[in-house]
Amino acid sequence: MSAFITGVTEKYPKELLEGRLGVEGNCVFSFWKDPNLYQEYKEITINDFLTEDARFYFSLGEQMSKLYKVFDEVSVISYIGDNETILAGFNERGGYDIVYNTMEMLNINNVEQYIDVLNRENILLKLHEEGFNLLNKIIINNKEIIPIKLLRRMSAAETLQFFESRISNIGIRVRSNDMEISDLDIEDNFIEKLETGMLMGIPFDIGGKSQKDNSTIYASPLLSNISMGINKGELTLVGGFSGSGKTSLSFSNFVMPMVYRGEKVCITANEQRKIAWQILIMIYTLVHHFKYYNLTRKKLKGGQFTDEDRRMIKLAKQFINTHYKPNIKFVKTFDYNVREIIREQKRLHLNEGYSAFLYDTFKPEDASDIGVARGSMVEDSKALFQFASKYNVPQIITAQLATYLEKTSWLTSQVLASSKQTKEVCSEIFLMRKCIKEIELDPNNKYYINPYRLKRDINGKWRKETFEIDHTLDGQYRIVFVDKTRNDEDSKAILYKYDGHINVWHELGFCSPSRIDFLR
Repeated sequence: MSAFITGVTEKYPKELLEGRLGVEGNCVFSFWKDPNLYQEYKEITINDFLTEDARFYFSLGEQMSKLYKVFDEVSVISYIGDNETILAGFNERGGYDIVYNTMEMLNINNVEQYIDVLNRENILLKLHEEGFNLLNKIIINNKEIIPIKLLRRMSAAETLQFFESRISNIGIRVRSNDMEISDLDIEDNFIEKLETGMLMGIPFDIGGKSQKDNSTIYASPLLSNISMGINKGELTLVGGFSGSGKTSLSFSNFVMPMVYRGEKVCITANEQRKIAWQILIMIYTLVHHFKYYNLTRKKLKGGQFTDEDRRMIKLAKQFINTHYKPNIKFVKTFDYNVREIIREQKRLHLNEGYSAFLYDTFKPEDASDIGVARGSMVEDSKALFQFASKYNVPQIITAQLATYLEKTSWLTSQVLASSKQTKEVCSEIFLMRKCIKEIELDPNNKYYINPYRLKRDINGKWRKETFEIDHTLDGQYRIVFVDKTRNDEDSKAILYKYDGHINVWHELGFCSPSRIDFLR
């Protein structure tokens, strides 16, 4: 960073400007390294910087961020183009080599700290302007202290707190507290706000209308009603044992209904490749929109098609690319670094308008140490929730349950790693397992799950109406347990018939699994 702009060194003592060049450089080139930060930290403006270089680079980067997602050499030179004034200023400062080398030295994970330090330094300047003593010794706890030396060990928020009684007229925004303070009154438009459905989540009762006969594509009406949809600003966890179908259910019965409701959904996956999700959306489209059942998951993977199969695949492809491609983004990640995942989610939300997120599968970054892994999952779940809450978007995460707990009959959050802490940050927790139909669908067995539906009687009251399923017939069944919901009673179980070969989930009704674990 170069010299200060005119008047700065005359206005402020040199002690207040010590280290300023590095502080401004860290902030500006962090924004260059991740242009999405211009959107995320809109409160940072050119006036927060006092050096000529910082103002030059910040202003240039702010304009480029409206066009480019990455500031590589080609995009920078292309943007500057024939603007001789900007080009001369850029080259005088060392050209792209200086920019690149500086960005390489910065760790983007520290951007919040860089910005906090800049905020703190600007607060110190404001305090000086207001006449506060920052340079002369004062007595604190019977010790002589120079205020500025003490304050530079503090965050921006702590600096404000230090002068809390004397800084009412200093208006620098500090992000670190992220608080909203208001009176708990009832506004005149309170009823109108409720009538808009603002507290409702995104329903996942249906996934659209069939292209063939305009029939309703049902997803999970019962589960959606219990949870009042997938809730914005909240974390929803879908847990299941290996092979239970948690990913398939999440895609078919959560993602696709959200897309139908107008949401742009981003899927982040760290296990299954893109082709697996392409097969899911192809099967969904063929079965639900075109009522074509001859192509199963296995047949699609095998690649042996009839002429009719090819015709239907082409038809489904056209429908997907027209209706789903603009609204579903797929991100394949090769590790479990949640901070990196959230950073990409922020970019897609701020720059491309993605409004709902699915993360499959939620696991610790390092599973070699159980204690460390549990601590990591606690922090990661908090980070995922904070992103959802801050930007008011729904975040669904899938989690695999431990194999050794498969004999558990009634699933609760105790089957989750770091169950208590993870449960605290989730709005909804759905846990699923395979139904052992030979015993759980047999009315004569002690583990019989007693399937039932709720029907209104002549008096308008809800009554249980039991029904039986022939467990000797083909078919798979799954039980989804509502372990937690903030919108209804929890400790409910819903029975699904699962046609895995075409990924269709039939919501049959409620059930009452035994609270006694299966024999081991």
